Amino acid sequence: MKMISRLQAGVLLIIVAARFLPVTAQINLALHGTVAQETTYTLSGSDSSYDATVAIEGPANNNWEDGCSSTGYQAKTWWGLFLPRLAYITNVKAYYRKDEAHRMNDFRLYFANGSVYHKTELCFRDTGKQAQSNLNQSIDCNLSPTRNIYYFNRNTFVELCYIEINGCWKGFWGENCTVPCPHNCIDQHCHPANGSCIWGCDPSKCLQGCFVSTGICSGGCVLGQAGQYCNKYNLAYNQTANIFPLASIFQFLISDLVGPPMSYYVNENPQSKDG
Repeated sequence: MKMISRLQAGVLLIIVAARFLPVTAQINLALHGTVAQETTYTLSGSDSSYDATVAIEGPANNNWEDGCSSTGYQAKTWWGLFLPRLAYITNVKAYYRKDEAHRMNDFRLYFANGSVYHKTELCFRDTGKQAQSNLNQSIDCNLSPTRNIYYFNRNTFVELCYIEINGCWKGFWGENCTVPCPHNCIDQHCHPANGSCIWGCDPSKCLQGCFVSTGICSGGCVLGQAGQYCNKYNLAYNQTANIFPLASIFQFLISDLVGPPMSYYVNENPQSKDG
């Protein structure tokens, strides 16, 4: 029996019948959320489970006998992943049931930050019955950060033998999503594959924007900020500067090096003892 630890849901991924194209993945976010489906198929006299969790447990194949999730047959149905926080999804890989692949024809893959069927972005729609002819699909998605992802279909089932949802949590990118986004990216939004600032750079720090690929300010910093990302304070800004006699500087340096308070006298106009 496949097992999976269920985490508190905050991000939802729902699968509606759709197809995917290949993309580079960072981490499999499906293992860091909770999954659900509108209904669950039951087979009379069988103790087999077709629960939503079966789709993320593996193995990655198309065999119904090895375990697949399945909804019941109805007018509208969905399978979804709910994540605990915002994430950028780059790619979804899915394996469909080989002996009933036509059931996934015309499916749609949505991203959402609200409830199912609300505030959604369409990542992909199967318009040419591709699911039936392509049992293993990989879909690239470069949309807004999301908390919910789902497969949706009409007048049929949603059946998934295995699925991966690849990407990074908001604020991180790179291999295994371990690299923080550049300091200057607005609200720490950066592309999970290359770290570029998706929403641009913080205008309250950069004088003339930044290089989105690095977050480094391209035209200097606004007054009071410093550093290549303009994320440090310029302590010299709006302060006064004084010019001291050379002898006073010598006296300061000597006392600073020696440590304990001591008095030193430097004669700026030396004269002979006789004069």
